[in-house]
Amino acid sequence: MAEDIFHLVRSCDGCQRKRGNPRNREELLPVVSGAVFDKVFVDLTGPLHPTTAGNKYIMAMIDHFSKYVIAVALSDCRATTIARAIMSECILKFGLMTQLISDNASYFRSEVFAELGRLLRIDKYYTTPYHHEGNGACERVVATFHPMMRVYIDENQSNWDEFVSACAFMYNTTVHSSLNNTPFFMVFGRDPVFNIDLLIRHREERHLPLDIDSRLYLENMLSSLHAAWRITSEYNENRRKTFKKQHDNTYSSGQNDMIRAILTRESFVVTRLWIELFNPNLSMY
Repeated sequence: MAEDIFHLVRSCDGCQRKRGNPRNREELLPVVSGAVFDKVFVDLTGPLHPTTAGNKYIMAMIDHFSKYVIAVALSDCRATTIARAIMSECILKFGLMTQLISDNASYFRSEVFAELGRLLRIDKYYTTPYHHEGNGACERVVATFHPMMRVYIDENQSNWDEFVSACAFMYNTTVHSSLNNTPFFMVFGRDPVFNIDLLIRHREERHLPLDIDSRLYLENMLSSLHAAWRITSEYNENRRKTFKKQHDNTYSSGQNDMIRAILTRESFVVTRLWIELFNPNLSMY
């Protein structure tokens, strides 16, 4: 029955003509990264309600390859404050990134960031102005963080900065659909230890056995991590191809489709209600 209803609606001539202007999209160009912390996206959200500690912004950074997220609460959005947070929370903990991508906000375009890139030899890239989809990785992280924090913050919203790190940890230890693995494992080569692990595992299983050479253990861990990176790259590439196929508009020879007609209208007619689509391959009656 559902299939019959679907075909009935799709075959309705009036619905096809009046449903609205079809959205034309350019061909999708997926972002490709080949290593952990190769490409890092950064963005700010705020100003939010000031917390007791005086924080009003959240800086979110995400590694495009591993999807690992770094989130920091900031008191202001000055370029020096953001640069200091990137240095202390990302670079000094995980090393330098090859590329740092951001939007065109003034604090990212400042001389401070230009000098930071020159000193550390980081390639700085900016997304297209007024096109937030260019920094969609960070936009998606922020959209995920907001409902997570709403569950825990108090009514006057004065303590949201206390849960930023917890939200980042939950994000990093959850299986990501683009990886088929957790961002935490992609970066550290192991899963984090939770309370349930302490209950169901024996203590000795969490430590290196004494009869195993540490070099052999390291080689096994590195081979497992490299295998995970390779499998993730292949899995991510297949997902990119699938999404691109769904995103791009493709037309075949002889395909019937509706296009927008240019109609004259009176001055009092609302434009949103004055849309007509027609099929140029069919005769008009």
